[in-house]
Amino acid sequence: MLIIGNEVTIVSLDLDLDNSLQINQTGNGRYILHPQILVDNSMAGDEGIIIDGAVVRSVDLDTKIVTVGTSGTESDASLTVETNSQTEMLGIGGLPIELAALLPGESIDIVGTIDVETGVVTASEFQVIP
Repeated sequence: MLIIGNEVTIVSLDLDLDNSLQINQTGNGRYILHPQILVDNSMAGDEGIIIDGAVVRSVDLDTKIVTVGTSGTESDASLTVETNSQTEMLGIGGLPIELAALLPGESIDIVGTIDVETGVVTASEFQVIP
């Protein structure tokens, strides 16, 4: 797997603690944990995703696509988030809003699925956060 700066990298971690956690006592009352982490980048299809604190870069009302990043600047990686008629859109306080009410610079939490081939997120829900 190659990770490149300012690009979105999708990693799915599956931690099976029952089978892979090794605990070593140091003798001074501390423990060192050695979990085994397996990364599988051969996934296909859609996977569930939660994104906390994404910053809205742009909103296209014609295509219903929201572009988000980790900050309001163009220098960081961006992610395309598709919305549809099933997407629940909530403002601050949990009140329903329309896509047109979403403004660049606002922070949102997103729940949805991600197409691991294209990196496109389809939002089932997003909420504006303070």
